[in-house]
Amino acid sequence: MFAVAVSPYEYDAGEPWVERKHAPRGAEPSWKKSNGKVITTCPNTFDKATAKTLLNDERRFEWREPRDPTAHPDAIWMIHDGVLYRAEPTNVGVSFHGFPETKAKLDDCLTKKQQRALFAWAEALGTLRELKAWLAKTEGWK
Repeated sequence: MFAVAVSPYEYDAGEPWVERKHAPRGAEPSWKKSNGKVITTCPNTFDKATAKTLLNDERRFEWREPRDPTAHPDAIWMIHDGVLYRAEPTNVGVSFHGFPETKAKLDDCLTKKQQRALFAWAEALGTLRELKAWLAKTEGWK
C-alpha cells in the first residue's frame, strides 16, 4: 500500500557506522555471506541523511500486517539511484534500518500479491523498469 501519512522516522544505522556489517564499502551496492546469510551493503555514496530522507519520503511503499492504516509499517521500500531499498523497524514507531533489497529476500518477505502491489507502486512512480533491472541484477545474490 502507498503511504498515507508520513511519520517522521529516524534512521538507525547502528553505531559506529563504519564498523557495522551493512556499512558502505564501494561505489555500488554489494553483498556478502555472513554465517550463511546474505548481507547487503549500501554504496559508499549513500549516507545517513539520504537514508532518513528516503525513509520519510511520502512516495514510499509500506507494508503492514495486519493491514491497519493507523499502525506503523512492518517494512518500507523506496527506489533510489536504480536500487530498491528495504527498511525494517529497529524501534517500532521511532526508527528503521535500511539495506539494498534482493530478489531472494523480496520473495521471502512478500507474497506474490504483495509483490504485485510493489510493482504497481513502482509503475506509478515511474521506476518499474529500474525495479525490474535491480531485481534481475540481484538474482544470484544468495
